Formats: sequence, C-alpha cells, structure tokens
Amino acid sequence: MTTAPKGGNAATAKACVHVLSNDCARDIGPESLIVMSRDPGQRRAGVAHPAFAVYPAGHFTPEQMRLMRADTNLCLIAVD
Repeated sequence: MTTAPKGGNAATAKACVHVLSNDCARDIGPESLIVMSRDPGQRRAGVAHPAFAVYPAGHFTPEQMRLMRADTNLCLIAVD
C-alpha cells in the first residue's frame, strides 16, 4: 500500500515505512498511525485492536489517542 502525498499521485509517492513481517508485510505511506497490540482483541478507546493495524492520521479523536497512549499493551507509531 503506497499512498499519495497531498496534491500528488500514487505513482510518485514513496512509502515511509516498510513492514517486513510475513503476516503483515506492506508499505505504509505518510500521515499514518501504526497500532500494535500485545494483547490482540483487547478493547481500548472503543476499538478492538488486532495485533497490527494501520489507520490514517486523524482517525482517532484526541480522547481516544490519550486512552491508547496510556495503555502499556499498545504501541502507537506515527508516520509523518
């Protein structure tokens, strides 16, 4: 998955993160949020979190982000 930068197109976009694991290998473009859960299926901020998920930046409210950042079972990675 390669996303286009604002005002650009997918053909010229470059991935910012390359995930190499067999079970979730993919390219992740800019303005994304990677959420990894040490306890897949746990619910936090109204979401059942899988082991690995990618969301567009701004997907979660500030309150949801606060709750997820405080949870030691979740690892949040912002891709700029």
